[in-house]
Amino acid sequence: MLSSLRQDLRHTWRSLRQQPVFAAVAIGSLALGIGLNTAVFSVVNGLLLRPLPVERPADLAAVFTRGGGEPYGTTSYPDFRDLAARATAFDALVGRSMMFASISVDGENRLTMGEVVTANYFDVLGIRPAIGRGFSPEEDAGELTHPVAVISDRMWRESFGGRPDVLGRTFRLKTRPYTVVGVAPRDFAGLVPGLEMDLWIPISMTGDIEPVGLNNVMPSDGNTRLERRGTRWMFVIGRLKPSVSVEAAAANVDAVMTQLAAEHPRSNADHGGAVLPASAIRVHPEIDGVLRPTGAVLLGAVGLVLLVACANLASMLLARGVSRTREMALRSALGASRTRLVRQLTVESLVLALTGGAVGLALAGWTVRALAAFRLPVELPVTFALAIDGRVVAFGLALSILTGLGVGLVPAWRASRPDLVPALKAEATGVSRRRRVSLSQALVVIQVAVSLLLVVGGLLLGRSLLAAGRVDPGWDPRGLAVASISLDFHGYTEAQGRVFYDRALEGLRQLPGVTSVAISGRLPLSPNVQTTALVVDGRPDLTPDGGVSIDNASVSEGYFETMGLPIVDGRAFDSRDRTTEVAPVVVSQALVDRFWPGERAIGRRLRSRTQQGTPFEVIGVVADHKFRTMGEAPRPIAYMDRDRGYSPYASFIIRMRGDANQAGVALTRELRALEPDLVFLESGPAARLVDLSLFPVRAGAALIGGLGALALLLAGLGLYGVIAFSVSRRTREIGIRMALGADRRRVLGQVLGEGLWLFGLGAVVGLGLAAVTTSVLGSVLLGVTPLDPASYGAAVVVLLAASLAACAVPARRAASVDPLVALRQT
Repeated sequence: MLSSLRQDLRHTWRSLRQQPVFAAVAIGSLALGIGLNTAVFSVVNGLLLRPLPVERPADLAAVFTRGGGEPYGTTSYPDFRDLAARATAFDALVGRSMMFASISVDGENRLTMGEVVTANYFDVLGIRPAIGRGFSPEEDAGELTHPVAVISDRMWRESFGGRPDVLGRTFRLKTRPYTVVGVAPRDFAGLVPGLEMDLWIPISMTGDIEPVGLNNVMPSDGNTRLERRGTRWMFVIGRLKPSVSVEAAAANVDAVMTQLAAEHPRSNADHGGAVLPASAIRVHPEIDGVLRPTGAVLLGAVGLVLLVACANLASMLLARGVSRTREMALRSALGASRTRLVRQLTVESLVLALTGGAVGLALAGWTVRALAAFRLPVELPVTFALAIDGRVVAFGLALSILTGLGVGLVPAWRASRPDLVPALKAEATGVSRRRRVSLSQALVVIQVAVSLLLVVGGLLLGRSLLAAGRVDPGWDPRGLAVASISLDFHGYTEAQGRVFYDRALEGLRQLPGVTSVAISGRLPLSPNVQTTALVVDGRPDLTPDGGVSIDNASVSEGYFETMGLPIVDGRAFDSRDRTTEVAPVVVSQALVDRFWPGERAIGRRLRSRTQQGTPFEVIGVVADHKFRTMGEAPRPIAYMDRDRGYSPYASFIIRMRGDANQAGVALTRELRALEPDLVFLESGPAARLVDLSLFPVRAGAALIGGLGALALLLAGLGLYGVIAFSVSRRTREIGIRMALGADRRRVLGQVLGEGLWLFGLGAVVGLGLAAVTTSVLGSVLLGVTPLDPASYGAAVVVLLAASLAACAVPARRAASVDPLVALRQT
């Protein structure tokens, strides 16, 4: 067996060396298909499939707070402590939150991403630091008393030079020195799939950072984030006790939360618990609901490219099998069994597929490295943790083997049964021409249909992108620049921060060409989502007692003028609002239409979360505008007066006559003149916010469009191959017909007609597939429907042009056949 296999391999390499063009095209097509599939699988694997990089991940469960309109909300630290003490279903609970911070290592400032965690984080998860230790229990106690950190392997190498004496070295976070007590293992980058954390600090140091994620705030006692039970910001994960199910844990957590609601009704009324298997949570249940279909669409799209490549190779193997009919007949006449011939031909297709897979794996590795190095168009330090691991290699190997078998078996089976007498006389192929042509045509129809599907998808996304570019955001980005900072990163007290803001606003107003300046706690179209629960005063029929979650932002005087947002009723904030007993609020027209349809909103009151909560009085109504995405419907928004409070986070906004890029440079220069070490979370022309909001559509259009172009190229090659092979097999027939009087135009038309007939069948199938499958794009399309006629028509025209080009060369070759030469063929 091994001896015959070695003989088949030697024969295969000798045969492929004799046909280098065939080998190169076959391997190249498969390399593209398998490489793209492997690269996309590595991304999907990193985000959705790879197990959590912890000990016994199956024993972990994610714990959420349910209530306030959030089915899977975050948890406050006091609630976490009570859950950890009372929830008997768990051996231990861990609390954590992502954070961004400005750190200084050896005098070099940079923005970094990490996590603030409870002290038991590394122990419960079973993560053993490569150097040093994790956190000790006492480092959870006392606020701002334990400035220690565990750093990532990457930060150790890049910021500390990989020095073995890193323990005890310090870096500055805010103005405080932090001591390195440990280095995480190289294969651990945190619990957020696809992202790399740089450092971890204990929960006691929360006052030095601003958590990132779901922040849900309602009135409660306490001065700090660790004391306020109504400030929910932590994600909780727990290790289940042996033989305790997730369902039992959910009941246990909900019972504890019911106790807390009775004990602390001001902050915990109507709040419960929810528990899910940690293996089922990648980022967040609601975000996962978008990631999983997106991953499926990406795998499906690149899988279609591989299908086209496989159909292409199958057509080539069928044609090659016909040309080798005499060889197969000789081997059969010399005693080779049909099984032996099938095995040899299957080995050839497997060698092609495995070689293509090896090249494709190298291509996938290059692609994944490029994706890992890619930086989103934001200033935040988002690093992607993507790699070709054992699971990805196994996927590529399995895909190569399945491709080799799937592509090779049918051509091998057909080529292994020649009609010996005609084949040895070289008079006929010995294969039913009608059946051979039917199979080849079916493969071309598949290629055309799949290519049309991908081209339609790319055109839909492209037209959606063009339509989005014409959507009016409701505010004017011309001459508008923004810069987002957090003075908390630099250790500013509230008093120092207020002085900074006053000086900054005064300095910005004096800049040449500046027409208006403002500050906001949230920029429109930014990725940050901030909501608050509001109720209509005295109208429980419109909103439940727990309130309705409404988008909100705190803005300064001059915000609406600077952004170019028209006030359609009432007025904007001004100095008279800073001392009123009832806090003012400016609302969007959509909020008025929701709560007071057909009525005037000025003077109406809203309350924070409950009918007894903090009151707000509507003083103005602003026109509807795009707030979260460019494709959204008018959204209810509540704007609060920033000047009545203080926040270390601020987005400065200036409008300047002239270029927005110049405005952005002037803005950052003025702010850095006040604080040289300032780091920016966002800076530049406000138009970048629009670009960032369109980034998913733009990336999708580029990806699907690129895959469509590749599939179109492969389909064109397949159509060319089938028509060219048909012409080569019919040379004698064409010569006879021309000798009997058929003119070149008719021959040319017949060959083109054969190609166009195949195109027509593929187009009909492809249009049907596109009509069914492109509905999944409906949620991301802007201004275009999934059945957009222009996209479908353009796709057909593009594919028709490619098909005509593919058929033109063999058609001209057929029309130029010399009848005398053709008639001499035997």
